[in-house]
Amino acid sequence: MQSQIPPKKIGRYAIKAVLGRGGMAIVYLGYDPETDREVAVKVMKSEDLYRDTDTKARFRREVKTVARFDDPGIVPLYDVGEENGQPYFVMRYMRGGTLDDKLKDGPYSLEKALRLLEQIAPGLDEAHNRGIIHRDLKPGNILFDGRGKPGIADFGVAKIVKTNPTFVTNDGTPGTPAYMAPEQIMGGDVDGRADVYSLGIILYQVLTGKLPFEAHMRNIGAATRTTVPSILDENPALPPWVEAVISKAMAGDRAKRYQTVGELVEAIKSQFNGSPAPAQEQTPNLKRLPAPVLVTTFILTVSIASYMISQVIPSRLVDSTETQSSDITPTATNTKIIPSKTATEPSAALTPSATVSPAPSLPVMGGADKIAVLNNNNIWVMNVDGSDLRAVTNDKTEKFNLEWLPDGKRLLYITGKTIMVVDIETKEQEVITSFGASDYFEAFRISPDGKQVAISLARELHVVPFDLAKLKQTATKDDLIALEGCLHYTAEEVEDMRWSDDGEKLAIKFAASTIRYLKDYIRIIDIQYCDESRPFQVDEFPGSRFEFFTDDIVSYNWNGENREDGNSLFIINSDKRNDGFGRLGIYNSAKYLFYEIFPIEGICCYRDATFSPDGTHVLFAFQDIRLGAEGPIELYNLPVTSLQTEDYFQPIPLPEGFFVKRSDTPSPVFRPAK
Repeated sequence: MQSQIPPKKIGRYAIKAVLGRGGMAIVYLGYDPETDREVAVKVMKSEDLYRDTDTKARFRREVKTVARFDDPGIVPLYDVGEENGQPYFVMRYMRGGTLDDKLKDGPYSLEKALRLLEQIAPGLDEAHNRGIIHRDLKPGNILFDGRGKPGIADFGVAKIVKTNPTFVTNDGTPGTPAYMAPEQIMGGDVDGRADVYSLGIILYQVLTGKLPFEAHMRNIGAATRTTVPSILDENPALPPWVEAVISKAMAGDRAKRYQTVGELVEAIKSQFNGSPAPAQEQTPNLKRLPAPVLVTTFILTVSIASYMISQVIPSRLVDSTETQSSDITPTATNTKIIPSKTATEPSAALTPSATVSPAPSLPVMGGADKIAVLNNNNIWVMNVDGSDLRAVTNDKTEKFNLEWLPDGKRLLYITGKTIMVVDIETKEQEVITSFGASDYFEAFRISPDGKQVAISLARELHVVPFDLAKLKQTATKDDLIALEGCLHYTAEEVEDMRWSDDGEKLAIKFAASTIRYLKDYIRIIDIQYCDESRPFQVDEFPGSRFEFFTDDIVSYNWNGENREDGNSLFIINSDKRNDGFGRLGIYNSAKYLFYEIFPIEGICCYRDATFSPDGTHVLFAFQDIRLGAEGPIELYNLPVTSLQTEDYFQPIPLPEGFFVKRSDTPSPVFRPAK
């Protein structure tokens, strides 16, 4: 296996190519037939490192410890094994190369450097809390997937390898010592603050393109370095406060450094926000606290967190490591309908004989007062409790993309490739524009604040100002580009999208090719900086996050970013029967947890689920699979806390046989209460 010719197979993994060779290991591109995916197989060089069974055993234990740690900022480890006496481990194949590769194109901007740190900081701090120290952080160990998302690789390997301090790579480039903390080079004990030091050097490098001690790396005396070269000498365009941040991160005395990676990130973010970085309080690490203090802190934290979570999300979304009870039952308070306040009060100037008839208040549930729904290709509206049901259109032309305009008086929809608006009171319809020359026109989603709209035209994403007058003048992709909006995104063939509550992110849906077929994905992108070239990717799923029921995502809805509990919830359904009814699941993108749910008596099938404006309720269509293809379509509006009780609930009261076709696409949408 040490030959220059790669082996055909290592373990169960077919070897396709050599990805890289270093002083410690060889990395191969492999194929796993069991999971039908490409992987990276890293084989350690036994002639230098593994002369005894104890070392091999420690290697396996260390890798397995890291493999149990799941965080998006850490490259996942899938397997560990031994082939012909040589240990190897298997990890995700990161197609985007290393940070070293990225820096060949030049230094990062300060904003881009912050985004990088923000993505890897939580995982690194969590690893430190579990007693796992990386010990070998460097640009070569920060890898990117094919969509630009970074992850830290080789956790724990340096602990086993005990790399020689004078080690350099095969091409003569300075290796690990260039990024080591002084106490690490001098052979002292290390903790998470050694990794903080390494990140300080990496931050210096990504902002300047150079190492701070590059000229001295062949001299082991550099281990005692205490004065950090001024970063402003290398990049005078940086704000002066960056020098102070770098100096603290790279302090020779680790007690004077940022104590966590999160503190380093917050120090940078606070400067962006215009406020000075908070003084870092010297508090002991939790794992060093006396046991009674730890127990008390843990119980208090869990008690508070459990109460908050029980108010807003299903119990199983709390933690994947415990079996949570699902005994939350609906009570009167779960489904209580609260009358909205009247908009005006009777005037004091009215004479006593005057009869005042205030406008009737509408019932309010989940922050909504009305629901619009599609039935047999017509639009119907009702109060949130199902009362005052009435048709708004009667043309029976196929419709989709139903949504309320910000004024709450009109509904927008797409028919064919034409955008229409209808007034729910006068029933007057208006053509906004038509994109008839385009192959695809699939989505038109207005931002929560009503200032922007995301459009999928020819499967390209356009984010432009929401101005109906200007949109009436558009008919082509070039017309949309001429509006000079925030974003024109062509990295994927975007079919649909959903806005985050704060309007700063989009969850786009697209289909990507696998080895044998197309599969639907949802990617969260941060568009607040209007970065045309590559918006910052926050998350992507299902992918490696979870196994979805099918390859097709029929519908999805997002409620997150502004939730008080910090969770970010997606509700997704697959296709099983009648053109879109299927299984239902919830994905918490803040915790990377996914669970299937069966709200109605624990059975299938569902579609078009959507969160209420305040995130406390979910509205969805249901078709009882036990009744076969002729089972009627019903609408339910349930509290989020009831979604996993698998109980019997009353549907929204609608006339018998209201939904004529069993393959109807109800697409219900809430109107926010004013």
